[in-house]
Amino acid sequence: MARSELGAGRAGRAGRWSGRLGRLAGVVVAAALALGPVGLPDPVGLPGGVRVAHAGDEWCEVDPAVLITTPGGRLVVVYVTNGALGLEHLVAAQLAAVRHTVQPVEGGRATLVKMDVVVPNDLFGSGFPTKTTVSSGPLKTLTVYASATGTSGSPMRLEFTLPVG
Repeated sequence: MARSELGAGRAGRAGRWSGRLGRLAGVVVAAALALGPVGLPDPVGLPGGVRVAHAGDEWCEVDPAVLITTPGGRLVVVYVTNGALGLEHLVAAQLAAVRHTVQPVEGGRATLVKMDVVVPNDLFGSGFPTKTTVSSGPLKTLTVYASATGTSGSPMRLEFTLPVG
């Protein structure tokens, strides 16, 4: 058998195989169109720009430690777990601005903390769902002091009392 004949035989088999792949691809596309956008974000959303959460959406969270100095001069570490709906917003969650004020309460035996957390808008969207939790341990462990939900670009206000003056 000549070399050109071998190549022709392979091309013939490859042609039949690509035809099967082509039909399979057509079936996959047809199934995807029939099922609709399962697990994909709603491109339109609800009135007012609220994004619809789907089963495929995931929260991304970061958990920086924040040092609080009480009015009595004590240092307390709390963990502020910030989250954004959708893995594409991880960098925005990492860039969350955390600001707080403190004031003595209970005759100086405790500290009232008022904290604002803002997850910024990003290149992937604005007004996406956000959440934050303040706890004494990492990843929302030990004592949970406060939690809030909101949308990117807007402050989430938390108020909690530390049992330290």
